Amino acid sequence: MTAQASLSGAAGSEADFYAELTRRNLGVVDAAAQEALRTATILVAGCGSIGGAAIEPLVRLGARCSCSPTPATTS
Repeated sequence: MTAQASLSGAAGSEADFYAELTRRNLGVVDAAAQEALRTATILVAGCGSIGGAAIEPLVRLGARCSCSPTPATTS
């Protein structure tokens, strides 16, 4: 198997996985909005209680989120 065939197979698997993951959104989220969620770049600064609460529904809807942890502070 060539590297290109391997990559295209992986991409197909990812597309199938995403389609299955977001199937429950059919009828609630239209195709254009689903594509916008899939391709959006989302940064949630802080992964504590507020950031975690923001990330969970976005991921359930199909967004791919990046989370940057809040640095710990000490006094």
